[in-house]
This record gives sequence, C-alpha cells and structure tokens, in this order.
Amino acid sequence: MITLKFGGTSMGSAEMITKVGEIIRFKKKDGRQPIVVVSAMSGVTNQLLEAAQLAITQEDESERKKIINHLRYQHIETAKILVRDPYILKKVEQYINEKLDHFREFLTAISIIRELSHLSHDEIISLGEKLSASLLAAHLNDKGAPAQYMDLSHIVHKEFDDIGGDFFDYVEEQIYAELKPVLDEKRVPVLTGFFGRIPGGIIQAVGRGYSDFTAALSGAAFQVKEIQIWTDVDGLLSADPRMVKFTCVLPEVSYDEAGELAQFGAKVLHPQTVWPAVKKNIPVRIKNTMNPVAVGTLITRNGAKGKHICKSVASKKDITVITLTSSRMLMAVGFMSKIFTLFEKYNVPVDMISTGEISVTISVNKCIDKVPEKLLEGLREFAKIDIMERQAIICAVGTELQHRKGAAVKIF
Repeated sequence: MITLKFGGTSMGSAEMITKVGEIIRFKKKDGRQPIVVVSAMSGVTNQLLEAAQLAITQEDESERKKIINHLRYQHIETAKILVRDPYILKKVEQYINEKLDHFREFLTAISIIRELSHLSHDEIISLGEKLSASLLAAHLNDKGAPAQYMDLSHIVHKEFDDIGGDFFDYVEEQIYAELKPVLDEKRVPVLTGFFGRIPGGIIQAVGRGYSDFTAALSGAAFQVKEIQIWTDVDGLLSADPRMVKFTCVLPEVSYDEAGELAQFGAKVLHPQTVWPAVKKNIPVRIKNTMNPVAVGTLITRNGAKGKHICKSVASKKDITVITLTSSRMLMAVGFMSKIFTLFEKYNVPVDMISTGEISVTISVNKCIDKVPEKLLEGLREFAKIDIMERQAIICAVGTELQHRKGAAVKIF
C-alpha cells in the first residue's frame, strides 16, 4: 500500500490531472494499492478567499459572482475533458454546481455579518479540494480504475480544546475507519486534504500545507510502504536554483534534515508532514508529476551521510531581528517566559533565538511593518530594543555538520 499526495500544480489543469490519473493507475497495476490525497487546482483557493473578502467588504455582488462563475466554468470544462462517460460526467457536473451554489449562498450570509470566523474560513478553503478530488475520482472511474471520492471534512465528531498528540491520534483512527471499507473493495480512495474542524482553524493550527499532513496521517493509519508527495520539482535540492547556478537533487535525507529545510525556505515539503511519518518510521519520497521517472528524494529516519560539509543551503529573506537588552535578565527567573508570552499573545512565531547574560536576540519571519506595534510596546516594558530590518537567514543543513571538525570555520 502507498499514499500519494498531489499538490495544486499537479492538479492544475485537465492535462495535469490526466497525468496524475496515469500515475495512480500505474501504481495500482503494479500491485501497490494507492491512497490518494489532493489539493485544490492551482489558484482556486486564492480565488475562493478573494470572493469571501469581497463579501465582507463590498455590498455589490457582481465581483464575487464573477469569481464563482469563473470557478464553475473552470471545473465543468475540466470535467468535460477528463470524463467521457455521460452518466459519470452528469454526476460530477451536478456535484460541482451544488457546491458552488452553496458557496454563493454562504457568501451572502457572510456579507450580512461582515465577518469571517475560523470555521467559515475552513469551510471556504476546503471547497477547492472537494471539487478537485471529485474530478480526479470521476476521471479514474471513467478510465476503468474503480475510485471513491471521499470528503474528510466530517470525520471529527468529538470536541477538542486544542490540538496535540491525542487529537491527531483520533484523526488517524477516524481516517482508518473511513477508508478501510473502500480499500477492502480494492477501490482507490481520493481524499480531500481538509480533515474536519480543528480548534482555532486548520490554517492557524497546521498551515496552508495541511494536505501534506493528511497524506502522512492516512499513510500512518495504514502503515503504508511509502508516502509520496508529488509536486513540480524532482526532489529536495542542494540549494535554491534561483540563487545558485548549479544544484543537484538530494537522493536521501533524514526526517530532521527535511524538516529543517522546510522550516528555512524549501517550499517542497510542509514541516508537519514529517511528524506522523517519524512516529511510524514510514519513508517519505518527493516526486515530480511532470517527470515521474525521476527517482526523487527519499526521506528516512536516519538519512544518508554525504561527502560534503553539508547537504543543502536554505535561506529566508525579509527577516526582522529584535535584540532585547536589560540588566534585569541577569540571574532573573521567568524573564524569558514573559517575553515569549508576548510573542504568543500577538501570534508572532519566532525563527531563531540567541541569548547572552543580559541580552536576547530573536528573529521573526516578518517585515517590521507586519510586526504588531503592541508587541514591541510590550517588549519595551522589559528591555531596551534594537531592531534590524530586512535581514536574511542562511542555513546550512546536514547531519554531517555534527561529525566534521572545522565545519563552522569553513562556512563562516
């Protein structure tokens, strides 16, 4: 058994979805029962959120109606290319129309209350995946590969105050119960990335790459042989090709290295994806939908040691560095706790921390104009603040760094 996750670029057009279908059918023919997770077609989520914003800010319905009409046309025309069987086509067209009609009514309700809650936000972003998953399932059935579209948005039945190990163990169990009958019938389950109501909203809790996480949870639920993340690159690279002329695909990295690369700018993999795979020791492979014969990058528990100082160099731009200096820090208990409570209060994540006897330097992945002024005011009550704007983090990644003397000297 194998889990395949296809991102927005892989699902971006009828041509790309056809390629996705070929990959799935090949895996099934090769004897590897696939579990498939898909994102929305590229650009669709942004259109949905734009329509929601228009509902909040504008009384005139014409602009948001244009977006809905465009989405309707885009998905139905894609369906006509993907599906030849009239019965299957009629069913998927009916589903698309029902969902977009409901979305139009949903926006009308939002326009009255002029507010978008976390739950409403989740409801909106999940629509794109429902549409793309229904298209792919219809295409597979049309090609004679029995498939079942599965909307996971209803699987969380219990109330949780926050997310953690217990919550995700529960989601994993629910996914198993939902998929088991379909897999027993040798059908291909095609899942939405969105898997139900999460305290605080799925974007806040997991991030935009939550469909990667769903793939990992479904893979962990069935202890699959491999979790494959299909995207538009051949794998994790030794550097950003936009900045470095000669790069290469990394054949194998560890879970820790993959998470570090994701945290510091490699957009191929979502950091949270790693966690369920680590727990069950399931390999994750990055593959290219447009170049399926490429081996890709394999992510395992221990990875493979390379001959160079490090495996890859990642970077982040437009970093703000905040240095707090105060003699009250010296031998003080709870000083750091007060500082980071403020960051939590104003929802500002911290990238890196460097501490001294009377100072602490913190980097945040935001331009200074996006850092809440109330956070800075709160920090000034504790210490003198120095701010460095438009900085960058350059991160050398590789377990080799732990075992090679003089590595830091060469890097600096």
